[in-house]
Amino acid sequence: AIFEREKDNPPVPRCSPPSIGHILWVRNLLNRIEAPMAYFSAQYDLIESVGSTERTIHLYNVFSKTLIEYETLYLQQWRSTATKQLAGLKATLLVKHPVSGAIVLNADATVFTVLDEGKQMERVGITIPNSIKSNFGQIDKLKSFSDELSNLLERRQRILHGIPSYVKPLLTETTKAVFRSLRP
Repeated sequence: AIFEREKDNPPVPRCSPPSIGHILWVRNLLNRIEAPMAYFSAQYDLIESVGSTERTIHLYNVFSKTLIEYETLYLQQWRSTATKQLAGLKATLLVKHPVSGAIVLNADATVFTVLDEGKQMERVGITIPNSIKSNFGQIDKLKSFSDELSNLLERRQRILHGIPSYVKPLLTETTKAVFRSLRP
């Protein structure tokens, strides 16, 4: 009942990326049913004398197989999605907005989420694709670049809006030089 009710949106631990939360949730359910089955296995003769255990064993096998399949399918889906999302690392960080023409930051936050999820999955013993592993060492550098560029663009906007209109013509060449240095 818990699995069917929460499988599409399981409770995820606080400060945990969603994918690792799904995996930990399904593994917790599996652990919750394994403990009683281990006890039954140790006391099999006593339990067998009370009645048939075939139905209980069958239900356990079916449910544990369902949980393992859920985890496997979820991991396969995450691996394929994560590998595609990391393609965003090949894009330039600064791009020109197609409508406004302003220079904007082109950093997708899902890339950082994927890398964080990969690190946490590796900690719990899940095999991670090499394409994701190879970027683990760059997470801090990527976040730093992204934050610095974001701050730079915000500061640039504040400065440009703070220039009085009567001074703007005098700073035209300087402003163009700044734009050229930030050109994507």
